[in-house]
Amino acid sequence: MKNFIQKYNIEESFKKIPEVTQKVLLASNWEQDVWVIAKKHHLLLDETEAVVQQIGLILLGVKSSDNLQYNLTEEADLLESEARDLIREVNVTVFIPIQEKIKELLTHPERADILTEIEDKPKETVVHKKLSEIFSIPQATSDHSQDLPKVYNAGEDPYHEPID
Repeated sequence: MKNFIQKYNIEESFKKIPEVTQKVLLASNWEQDVWVIAKKHHLLLDETEAVVQQIGLILLGVKSSDNLQYNLTEEADLLESEARDLIREVNVTVFIPIQEKIKELLTHPERADILTEIEDKPKETVVHKKLSEIFSIPQATSDHSQDLPKVYNAGEDPYHEPID
């Protein structure tokens, strides 16, 4: 993951996009929306991570959305039909709402109240924390180790009943 962040210089790319776009991206939960979409499409963890990264690169202006389908088939190892379906949903759930919020802020700057959740925090702290969250794998919320089946040692037969 660190290689990905360094390769694309994520923090520098973020600083280069317009401030209004920065604010909208920080205030949105686009990465969580993408994780939900990926789960709905039964993507594996590495496929989901690649999808989130590709969407993030588009939002940062590092990559073009014109190549998203190709990038998803290459980077996330998705079939073309899977990539197409995923893109349709990401458009409706992520890209269009972000675009509408940016337009709203540009045409009505007094509507900055939609971004209040990030205004009270120091910008550098929010940027670093949010970017590291976006481009990382979410941690499990609970310990499911008790749900795992018992592992038996070699030579041990779990179905063998002792003879008395």
